[in-house]
Amino acid sequence: MRLSSQYRLTLIFTGVMAVLLFSVNIIMYNLSSGFRKQNFLKSLEDRAAIIAVAHQNENFQEVLLELSRQQVHRITEAEDVVLKLESGSQLDKSKIDFPLSQDFFHQLTRDGTAGEVIKNKSYAGVIFKNKNTGEDFLVLSAAEDITGNAYRKKLRASLAAAFLVAVLTMIITSIIFSKRLFDPVLRLIKSVNSINAFNLGTRLEKGEFSDEIAELKDTFNDMLARIDEAFKTQQKFIGNTTHSLRTPLTVIMGEVEIALAKLDKKHALYEPLETINQEAEKLNHIVNTLLEVARSGTGKQKREWGKVRIDELVKSIYDSVIRMDSNFKLKIGSPSKMLRHHFLLVNGNESLLNLALTNIVLNGIKYSNQKQVKIKYGIKANKIFIRIIDNGIGIPKDDIPNIFLPYYRATNTLSFEGFGIGLPLTMDIINMHGGTISVMSKPNYGSIFTVELPVAVSENTNFETL
Repeated sequence: MRLSSQYRLTLIFTGVMAVLLFSVNIIMYNLSSGFRKQNFLKSLEDRAAIIAVAHQNENFQEVLLELSRQQVHRITEAEDVVLKLESGSQLDKSKIDFPLSQDFFHQLTRDGTAGEVIKNKSYAGVIFKNKNTGEDFLVLSAAEDITGNAYRKKLRASLAAAFLVAVLTMIITSIIFSKRLFDPVLRLIKSVNSINAFNLGTRLEKGEFSDEIAELKDTFNDMLARIDEAFKTQQKFIGNTTHSLRTPLTVIMGEVEIALAKLDKKHALYEPLETINQEAEKLNHIVNTLLEVARSGTGKQKREWGKVRIDELVKSIYDSVIRMDSNFKLKIGSPSKMLRHHFLLVNGNESLLNLALTNIVLNGIKYSNQKQVKIKYGIKANKIFIRIIDNGIGIPKDDIPNIFLPYYRATNTLSFEGFGIGLPLTMDIINMHGGTISVMSKPNYGSIFTVELPVAVSENTNFETL
């Protein structure tokens, strides 16, 4: 799965901050918990000292109670042990029912006091000398810090809740800021992607601020200006060249047609002249296509518009294609219903529509290996549709969205002649007429191109030819 830079930045920022915040929480918890444990252990040592003081008084219980009340931290459920130490002998540990470590007793012997925490239970010990008798005594006190445990539990819950809220806030904040950060970039990408060979004069709008995005837009605009200039030079050359070719080509075609009209079909020169005429028709179509490409790139798209009858247009396309090669298998599908001629009218330029549809038909023939190509037309929902069906090599699914891009060729057509300019020009012409093109195709089964154009009348009609 490929993540966009926006969400990758969000994840990295949130991850780093979450780890940092988690570490801070752990440190805060350990410091607070450790301070609480040490504080409770000190209170327990104070309790042992109080017991030692009280033990020297005859009214032991009364003095102990009074001194305990004076403690800052009241300790409940404590276990206290007072042992007499024999002079010159080792401490008898068997009399002590507490799981104390050896280090505890070493510290107790060395310092006279010691403290230790084992499994959430605190232990404190004090060695004191009875002033009245001069004997040594050991006082041990043990208790569980119930209040401290409750405090630590609340602290863990509070830190966990604060951590989750902070992480959620960071995620939302980072998404908002990353969106604001990347929105100009996404808009820039969208604008750049909308520019193709037919609208190189388009420029990216400059923003309000002079930042890196503005500099990037200026760079793109400078690059587009250079590309546009190169394309205009190329288109000017193509336009001049095709204009120069058109005149002699028209003369050749005219002279050949005159010669064919005067010769008998059995004449030895008839077949060569017929071949010259067919190739001249193909060359004429190529010249017209190149000329329209040059015009579309220079903004010279205005033509004389009028009412165009689709049935007559389809018949004209059929005739021109057959003139290119009489062996082409092209068939016009008959409408299933009689259509009144005024329902077959569209507003447009006949020569441009002829060129656009002829491009699709010739592609179908070229990629069909001499199989039949069919043209159908009809009306549905105030739209005239022209459907061109072939049984050729088809178009791979991944290539279909790109076949109308200038100079793009499907991956299975590279062995065929072509330049990738016919379909982009067709799309440009159909868009100019307010129409649409859709494609259905399956490799090795063929393709169906459907062109829809708005009818020139606004009556509610629902004729359909399939």
